[in-house]
Amino acid sequence: MLIRRREVLTGIFFVFVTLLLNSGVLAGGWRFDDPAILLHAYKYSWLDNLTDPAIWQSFSTANFTPLVVGSFQLNLLVFSLNPTLFYLHQILVLSLCAFLLTECLSLWCRRIFAIAGGLIFLAGLPVMIVAESLMTRHYAEGLLFSLIAILGYVRFLRAASPWALVVGTCAYAFACIAKEVFLPLPFLLLCIP
Repeated sequence: MLIRRREVLTGIFFVFVTLLLNSGVLAGGWRFDDPAILLHAYKYSWLDNLTDPAIWQSFSTANFTPLVVGSFQLNLLVFSLNPTLFYLHQILVLSLCAFLLTECLSLWCRRIFAIAGGLIFLAGLPVMIVAESLMTRHYAEGLLFSLIAILGYVRFLRAASPWALVVGTCAYAFACIAKEVFLPLPFLLLCIP
């Protein structure tokens, strides 16, 4: 599948808008539950968080969110303890979500309305809160993978592409390990025309 120029320009546009709307968070430090997530990411491996109930329950007894720990571990490996780059990662994930939402919406409506949907998403208060709270990264990354799963599913239905189904299924699995709230996604997919 070739990436067209309009997708590249749309992606760059959403990165710019997301940075513009959330540039203030780049000066933020460690807040809320960030130190606890960092400590857990430092002490335990991502695989242990995924497979050992005693370890992931020591992080959260109520939620299964190994991807947030893995994401923090990746950031620690690449960025050390520089919170600005952690926030930049978060902003890039949100801009990717806006881009993928636009791609999903453009499957059923004109491109201009799809882009408007992406902009409304970015300007919403929930996205602004997620942008400034690293501890909520699992919602952003779960949404990212859910949107990839939806695109894969629709492309599988429309083009009978087995690769689209494989990509969509893998993305769904990642969405589920980001946050268990994404488990019901297949029921939503049954409602998609």
